[in-house]
Amino acid sequence: MGEAASRDSSAKESQVSTQRTESPQDSLPTSSKSTMESASMPTEFLRLKRYRWVVPAHGEVELKVHFSTKKPGKFEQTLRFELVQTKRPYELPCCGTGLYPSISQDPRVVFPQWRKTMKEDEIIFKEYVESTERFHFGPLMCGKSREWYKAQNCPGNAENITILNSSPMDVEVQFSFENAGEAETFLLDPPSMALKPKQKQELTIWAYPTSPGFLQDKLICSIGKNPEPVVFSLCCLGVRMKLEVSPLELSFNKQFLHSTDSRTLVLRNDTLLPVAWQLSGLDDLAENFSLSQDNGAIDPRSEFEVTVHFRAGQMGSIEKTLQLEVSDPENILGIVQAENIKISAEVYNISLSFDMPEGPGGSLEFGTINVLDNAKHVLTLQNKGAYNIEYSFMLGGAGPMMRDVASHFTVEPKSGMLTASQPGVDVEMLFHPTREILLKDKPILYCQAWGGGWGLGWRLASLLWSPPFLWTQVRDASSGEGSELVGNIPLRVSAKAEYSKCSVEPASPINFGAMVKGTRKTLTVVLDNKGTLNFKFCIRQAPEEASALESKSLQQGESAKCSLRRKSSSSTQRRLSVGMFTVSPCSGSIGPGGQQKISVECLARQEGTCEKQLYIDITGRDPKDNPLGIPFTLIAKSCLPALVEDVTSIFEDYPICSSSDLVQKMQSVKGAGLFVTDENRFIFSNIQVGREAEAHFSIYNARHLPCDVVLSIKPLSGEEKSPIKNIFKLYPVKMSIAGSSYAIATVTFTPPEEQNYNCTFKASLVIPKGSVGIEPQILTFTISGKGHEPRLTVVCSSARSERGNAVLRFKRLQLWDSEVLPLVIRNDGIIPVKFMLLLEDEHGMFFLKGRTSPVKVFHTGDVKKELIGKASKLPKKPFFHLSPGKSTEFDVIFKPTLAQHLEGKIHVLVKDSYSNETLIELVGEGHKEEFTLLGLEDDTQERNVKSSLKKDITDAVRVNHIEFGDCPVGKRCYRTFAVTNRSLKQFMRFEWEADAPFLFSPKVGHLHPGCAKDITVILKSDVPATFMRHLVKCKMTKVNFELPQKKVPDWDDQMCIVIWKNTTRKNPAAATRPKIKRVVETAPEPAHTVVEESSQELEVYLSAVVAYTQFKLSTTMIQFKSTLPFQTGTATFTLQNTGEVALEYSWEKPAGSEPVKKLKKPYSTTLMRRFLSYDTVKHRRKLLRLFWSEQDHPSETHPEVWQLRRPAEQQQDSEQQQEPDSKWQQNSEQEQDPEQDSEQDSVQEQDSVQELDSVQELDSVQELDFEQQQYSEQEDRVSTSLEVFPDVVHDLFSINPYCGIIAPGQKETFDVQFFPECLGKFKTTLLCRIPNLQPGEKMGQVTLEGRAQEKDSLDKPLEETE
Repeated sequence: MGEAASRDSSAKESQVSTQRTESPQDSLPTSSKSTMESASMPTEFLRLKRYRWVVPAHGEVELKVHFSTKKPGKFEQTLRFELVQTKRPYELPCCGTGLYPSISQDPRVVFPQWRKTMKEDEIIFKEYVESTERFHFGPLMCGKSREWYKAQNCPGNAENITILNSSPMDVEVQFSFENAGEAETFLLDPPSMALKPKQKQELTIWAYPTSPGFLQDKLICSIGKNPEPVVFSLCCLGVRMKLEVSPLELSFNKQFLHSTDSRTLVLRNDTLLPVAWQLSGLDDLAENFSLSQDNGAIDPRSEFEVTVHFRAGQMGSIEKTLQLEVSDPENILGIVQAENIKISAEVYNISLSFDMPEGPGGSLEFGTINVLDNAKHVLTLQNKGAYNIEYSFMLGGAGPMMRDVASHFTVEPKSGMLTASQPGVDVEMLFHPTREILLKDKPILYCQAWGGGWGLGWRLASLLWSPPFLWTQVRDASSGEGSELVGNIPLRVSAKAEYSKCSVEPASPINFGAMVKGTRKTLTVVLDNKGTLNFKFCIRQAPEEASALESKSLQQGESAKCSLRRKSSSSTQRRLSVGMFTVSPCSGSIGPGGQQKISVECLARQEGTCEKQLYIDITGRDPKDNPLGIPFTLIAKSCLPALVEDVTSIFEDYPICSSSDLVQKMQSVKGAGLFVTDENRFIFSNIQVGREAEAHFSIYNARHLPCDVVLSIKPLSGEEKSPIKNIFKLYPVKMSIAGSSYAIATVTFTPPEEQNYNCTFKASLVIPKGSVGIEPQILTFTISGKGHEPRLTVVCSSARSERGNAVLRFKRLQLWDSEVLPLVIRNDGIIPVKFMLLLEDEHGMFFLKGRTSPVKVFHTGDVKKELIGKASKLPKKPFFHLSPGKSTEFDVIFKPTLAQHLEGKIHVLVKDSYSNETLIELVGEGHKEEFTLLGLEDDTQERNVKSSLKKDITDAVRVNHIEFGDCPVGKRCYRTFAVTNRSLKQFMRFEWEADAPFLFSPKVGHLHPGCAKDITVILKSDVPATFMRHLVKCKMTKVNFELPQKKVPDWDDQMCIVIWKNTTRKNPAAATRPKIKRVVETAPEPAHTVVEESSQELEVYLSAVVAYTQFKLSTTMIQFKSTLPFQTGTATFTLQNTGEVALEYSWEKPAGSEPVKKLKKPYSTTLMRRFLSYDTVKHRRKLLRLFWSEQDHPSETHPEVWQLRRPAEQQQDSEQQQEPDSKWQQNSEQEQDPEQDSEQDSVQEQDSVQELDSVQELDSVQELDFEQQQYSEQEDRVSTSLEVFPDVVHDLFSINPYCGIIAPGQKETFDVQFFPECLGKFKTTLLCRIPNLQPGEKMGQVTLEGRAQEKDSLDKPLEETE
């Protein structure tokens, strides 16, 4: 029941309310449970009078605890119990909470829509605003009674809110309004609710304002058993529908007949609700009135404009009335406002007669005239009305492109007065164009009339309704100052002015082209009249003042034209001769659409070009366009025919060279040939025998005259009997070439044999008939060519059979193994070769595969069966194109499946010459031997040796060779291979028959079925020797064992048995045991039986060269030239391998010398700690490692290494300013922390302690001859702790390369550099370490000497500087 507590009879125990329980004597002895009966009391409970209970064994006593409160809150109490005689208290905490029934007051829960704030004068509908703590219905219509609104059931006036019981108890709510007695605006339903905990229900609220303005009330929610009601504020705006109309009277005043006008009616809604409107009475209006819109709706606080249109259809006064009706948009309230709008208008007209000479379309027609001419018409105006009329004429534009119409017309008089009922007034209109113009029915002349009166003439009315002829605007003349404009009559005008137009065909210039000297030629020129007016023409030569006239201004153009006409009229004639040209006729007249043919004759006289300028003058032409007349140029050229003799033009498609560089050009030429200038010879290059080659020569016409050329090919002079027929062919044999053009002459060359062929090419110019004194021109040159046979050579393999064919010898292979050999074919000829490869293989053991090479597949073709003998396949094969001097590679694969000697052939067929065939023999052998050798090599020399090929049958290559290569004297060389038993059940025994210096290990052994064993061959010779294919035999026999196969142990002569033998006799009386000895013996060979006739011998050849290394140095002493400090001197020498084996060398420093780094100031880390702080010394050690890392890797520079560049003196002075003694003592303990220093730092600390005794010797550091070697390691620099601030040190002497291998008979060149850093004389010796030298022979050494001195002493001898 709880934790034990101390007995405490506090005042709380007396406050516990309990019911009275029965005494234990009253309970039945058999009952296992005691109960308490409660007393029925309505307001208070019985207090507990007994405080002790007896609980039966395995029973219980029930206590009832009641909770009651009169105010809300949370209450707590503790009941304490104690068992008798145990003194152990128990506590029972009791807690109760008192609440009032309540509903949710959160606006977000109660109201469907809410917002935080609202702007001033903002219109909102059905939203709760938190800033005002009020629900706004917004503007609502008013004007009817409350009962009327209830009957309409308007949904826009209602809102449903949510009432949520937020308490854990049932709630009864009564709803009412604060102004319940006077409430005429707000209603609700239902009036009350009963809600379970967390239950919600909707409450409907209506707002029906009966008067305009702001109305508000409060919703009171009375909750049962809760003294505090929940209140929600409500409000709405009552709005009365109304529109403001402006103006209420629309007056159109006086309107001219058939005119139109508009007035605007403004409707303004100043309320907060939309208003619907409608205009009635439209049927009563005349047809002359119309509205832009007769009904609609206007938003709150906005206005709408209605346009009233009026068209004056008949004279008289008009007065009408419109009615404006206003209602709500849903027409719930009906018509709430009606306004009357008055409309008035007055219509009048005038009478004016207008007579003029009308054209076909009713316009004033002036016709077509020439520019600068003129035409005139007369107009008559008469006033037939009762009032005087003033008139005025005005010229207007005829469009964007004709705004200067007024400059082409003149009206007289322009204005005047028309008296009523008087005769008309004549008005003259003059058309005098100054440029080309075209008017067609354009209203450019306007007649404006002023006056007064009533009535309209019938003629004017008819013209008014024939647009666009007339349009009249009327204005009242009785107004105060002057008369009013009553008519604006546009007059349509048609007129056309243009210049004389012509065309000349053909266009200038008229080119007669090139003509043979002394010949005539006539051309016809046609002059067409393209205009609508007649004109006269005159052809004349350019006058002397032509250039002066052309430079005059445009204002003087017409006078210059007239002056020119007067000068030319006196000299007009029928024919005009100018230079080589004669023109006729030279003058005449041409009507519209007519033409005149003019003949121009040219007589070619002296050689050269004749060009004459003529002018065609036409009357009525635009003076701005060529004042002198239309220019007309005549051109002719008199010349003699000729051909171009420039070789670069004739042989433009081919290279041109001289005989001196002919050989070089022939090697690089890619086309069909080239031309040799000094030999006047064209050479066909790289032409295959039997193939046809073409050469194209360009024959150019050097003149503008067309010419004929005859072509021919003949043998050379003195070689008329040489056969060139069907070898050289020419076409065409005759050609016609246009002026300044060219034609192609084609010569084909087909060499039947491999020899030289020559001929002469001639091109003769044909002279036209009638030409006198013209010599014929002949182009001639020699053509030569040579036929070449294609030459393909098999480069790899280089072996040749007894029949002279290339041979590819494959290894003896186990069945299903494969080998790939390269087949290299090279074009040794000078012409490209197109060839095909065909494989002939009876058993299908050989395969052919191509590699990536410069060969190109260009064509497929069929090969005749009889040309390839026993070819296994006859498909369409690809041809390959191989350029001269190029090679191509193929892979020939041998994969045997038969255990026998196998042969095949590869046919190399050249296209178009199948008789030229190259044969490649393929030889291989397959076997299925059970005892085989693995890891051996084939002898490449044996593969191509002639003795093995001079047989009728060529053998396959046997893989039974071991190459030791170069071996040192007196040292062992090892080679390893394996023997294999490929049988599945048969055991085998092998034994090698080898003598010194070769040793086989193991020499004798057994092979289990399907197993292999490694054999090591050891060569050791104490004297030089050469072994070339030294024969060693291996005897193999098949053996049987009595034991089962799985129990037979493996054995060879390298297996040993360890046994222990007694070295003393056993003495029973002796107390000590006998001595034993460990003895290793060769394991005995297991007993076996040899299978009869199973013996077999295998041959293995061994090759090796055992010799001493021999060398020769080109010099042993190198003297560098004197140089300045910090400058480099260089020298070279050679080392030659004169022996038979490879020479391995390495250069090293002399014995006893050590690499030295020159230190600017040597410091010890241990000594530095006495003067510098711990952190400073540690940081400098870090910088030192980075410094040496930078020296080894110059491209990887650490940003902190720059500190090492500072002078050591500055760093030391800056460090001495600190407190060395006290600072070091404070940090001395930190040195033992492994996390503070790295492993390398601790090692350096130990080295520093060891070097402490030798610090005194640092001041006497001596300079060594050899400062530092090329191959010195980085540890030599970093290990010493004395190096704190080293300078960057260059090697004094260096050699490159310092190690390597030189092949027999080869040389190696060495570069030696001398880089001094101070003045003095330096000397050192480089030792060349060469192993395998003859006993007693010294290693190579080279002495290096160098001197560094001042600049003034460089030229002095060495003795003087010493």
